Formats: sequence, C-alpha cells, structure tokens
Amino acid sequence: MKKLFFSTGNAQKLRMGQSVCERYNIELIQQKLVIDEIQSEDCEYVARRKAEAAYELLGQPVLVSDDAWNIYGLNGFPGTYAKSINTWFTADDYLRLTRDLDDRRASVIQILVYQDAQTQRVFSHETMGTILKEISDTPGQPNEQVISFDPEGKLSISDMLADGRSHSAEDTVRVWHDFAEWLSKQ
Repeated sequence: MKKLFFSTGNAQKLRMGQSVCERYNIELIQQKLVIDEIQSEDCEYVARRKAEAAYELLGQPVLVSDDAWNIYGLNGFPGTYAKSINTWFTADDYLRLTRDLDDRRASVIQILVYQDAQTQRVFSHETMGTILKEISDTPGQPNEQVISFDPEGKLSISDMLADGRSHSAEDTVRVWHDFAEWLSKQ
C-alpha cells in the first residue's frame, strides 16, 4: 500500500479522500501543518503555493486540497474566501444576499495538488448546484445550509452530509478518483 501525507485539518476532506484512496491501495496520513495561506482569487494558485509550502515543511511527498465556492449571480462570491466568509456570515446572511437572484447557480471547485521533489500535479473538478430558497434546519457551515448539489435541488449539502452522504455522491469525489488513479500508476 502506498502511503502519502495529506496536509489538512478538515475531517470531512480526510474522510472523503480516504474513502476513495483506499480503493486504489493508497493510505492517506493526515498531517496538520501550519501554513500561511496566501490570499488570491485564483484557487489553483493558492493550492499550488500551499503544496510547495507543505512539501518544504515535510520534506516528503504531500497532497493538499483547496476549494473555491462560487455563487454565479454574485459574480463568483465567495470564491477562495468561503472559509473566512463562513466565520462571518450566517446562513441567513447568504439567503438575504441571494433572495432576489435570477441566476441561482452555485458551484464548488475542488483542487488537489500533489507535490514531491520533482513533480507538482494539479487535479480539479467543479460540481454544479443551486442556491436554495430556504435555510436547511440541519446544522453545518452557513453556505452548506443554503447550497444544494442534490440533483433534484431539494436537499442542502448539510442534509446530505448529516445522512452520511457526500455532497452529491460521486460528483464531489471525482477529483479524488482522478488523483488516486494517477498516483496508483506512478
């Protein structure tokens, strides 16, 4: 079994990655690192710099993950700043901002970056969804209470996670399959 450090403090991302990587005989080992994350509207750029910093700290092959959340009717807000916005906003704040939008599309762009001494490899996938008109009663991150990746647009991300499901089944783990398939062939 291949072993790889995964630099994350996010338990949900770790579980998601482990569930896929195990199928490819890859063991992800969580490594919480303190990395100054640069601020940029370019999610891939942020993830690439984070991977370089993680490799420099560990001196071992490492994987990092980053996401950008986009509300199309708000010109891509909150983008790479979703983690910070979720500490400032409530689900009601998101709902007030989106209440009158005609374009209710939302997405998350998931980026994984593998880094070793010679290679930096980026994997990304965008999952499309919609902004709900009501806040889910299921606890979760504020954006996850008002965004749905449910094909029928009824269940929030929080609802799906509470039921032990990924945001939208296989679509949100596609990036993990792409990565694990690539690494298993290395």
